[in-house]
Amino acid sequence: GAATDGAGRLFFDQVFKCIYDSKKGDLAKWEFVCFEETEFYSSQYKEDVRLKELIFSPWPLQRSVPVYDVYMDTEDDFRWKPWTDRLAGFDIPKDTPYHAIIVPTADTERNQFLIRTLVDRKYNLIISGPTGTAKTASINGMLLGGFDSEEFSSIAFAFSAQTTENQTQDIIDGKLDKRRKGVYGPPPGKRMVIFIDDINMPFKEEYGAQPPIEILRQNFITARLGEKQEKSFGWYDRKGWEFKTLVDLHWLAAMCPPGAGKNDITDRLSRHFNLLFVTPFDDESLNRIFSTVVGKFLSIISKDVAA
Repeated sequence: GAATDGAGRLFFDQVFKCIYDSKKGDLAKWEFVCFEETEFYSSQYKEDVRLKELIFSPWPLQRSVPVYDVYMDTEDDFRWKPWTDRLAGFDIPKDTPYHAIIVPTADTERNQFLIRTLVDRKYNLIISGPTGTAKTASINGMLLGGFDSEEFSSIAFAFSAQTTENQTQDIIDGKLDKRRKGVYGPPPGKRMVIFIDDINMPFKEEYGAQPPIEILRQNFITARLGEKQEKSFGWYDRKGWEFKTLVDLHWLAAMCPPGAGKNDITDRLSRHFNLLFVTPFDDESLNRIFSTVVGKFLSIISKDVAA
């Protein structure tokens, strides 16, 4: 249910609720087969548990509320709650330019929760979606204050049509410390989050490859080095041609769907990422954004004029 558009979300919402409510008759029209007796195991539990006992809340899920608009609160007896309940009071700092205002919504809160969860568990993530869906804002918000600065450092840059593989490698290498001979990474004791915006922008060369993406892909390929044939991830130094092992790196990327100058990315790269497709804001989110921004504008003028 993550890599789909608005219509796909509506479909997934119906299917999920049918499974949740054990309505086999409704599932028959989609020709789905549900294996309710399948055992699911988790290292977090001492005893084996079934799927429904593991991830299903004992509380009913409202039919009128899309499953994408709620989350399961593990600290309150696994009750279903709207994402808006997690939004703290938001006050726009004084003198903040309007183009820099980022109003938190249910969409941004949900996206940032997924980003935080995946990075904490050492998974990479690509967020795709149309322009204006807060892809970059959600990730930048996490880089600025969503991760513990004592545990994480970050790099953020954007690709363009003219970005080269050498520029890409130099930007990343310039931010890494030497841990020991041949091994590079963030400062000891930290993990580094690397965010690449517009990852599908680089121009395709003669044979259809995008060199900046190919150099990134090298970091996910296992190289066997030395007499012991130890596994390493990284790339080669262009000066001494020595292999540089890169450690403690986590990758985030954002992109628009292919078209209008933006290319598709190779499956050889995307297979190393979790894929999340974000959709345009719904009416509730748009109303919250508009009301917050207009409220800031009206707050600096007299009440008589504002009314």
